[in-house]
This record gives sequence, C-alpha cells and structure tokens, in this order.
Amino acid sequence: MHGDPQPRNIMVHGAKITGLIDWEYSRLGDPALDAGWTLFFFSLYPELNNYRHQFYNDYITKVKLPEISNRIFFYEVYAASRMMAFAVSARDYSTEKFKESGVFLSKIQEAFFKYEERVRNIIG
Repeated sequence: MHGDPQPRNIMVHGAKITGLIDWEYSRLGDPALDAGWTLFFFSLYPELNNYRHQFYNDYITKVKLPEISNRIFFYEVYAASRMMAFAVSARDYSTEKFKESGVFLSKIQEAFFKYEERVRNIIG
C-alpha cells in the first residue's frame, strides 16, 4: 500500500491517474487504508463527488477482498479523526502558513462532523 494517498501525491492527466509520488510510508498492509484516506480527501471537495463515486466503485470492483467496504469506511473515519486532530492543533500556530491554510482546515472540520454524524446514525 502507498500509505499517504492524498491529492498532492497523486499525478493525474485529465481524469486518469498517471502516477504516485512520495512513497516513504509505503508498506505491506490493508489496501482498504489507502482507499479510506483517498475517499476522505475526496470528501473535502463536494465538486469532486462524481469522481469519488467512480473511484470507490472501480476500487471495489478491482479489489475483491471480504468486507472491504466496511474496512474502507473504518479508514475514512480514521483519516477524518486524524486530520481533525491536525486541524485543531494547527489553530494554535500563529505562523502565516497556517493562517493561509484556514480554508483547508475548515474543510477538514466540516468533513469530520459529517463522518461523526454517519457513525452516530450507524450506532443508533
């Protein structure tokens, strides 16, 4: 697995993925982890929702593992929780870089609360 599938590490040409960079976190592991992280990042940009569904459907079709969809959702929630912790801690910094990241950090928080609501609905 890649270990860090986020937009800045995915090279594309049009709608086609042409390469992946930044392999420092690659390792053997559950392939659902990469899918969960990727879907989380897609969730930050509602305008990419069609691509998100396309990615998910293609992934599920090609990776035929038991219970993969449940594990993918688990890792989406995991990614949302980790990124929410990052967003909250980033607010404590006063550097210009973090001030400029405000929109991205807001997207993370918004996505986190949507995942939280989905989890509560599943449990309830």
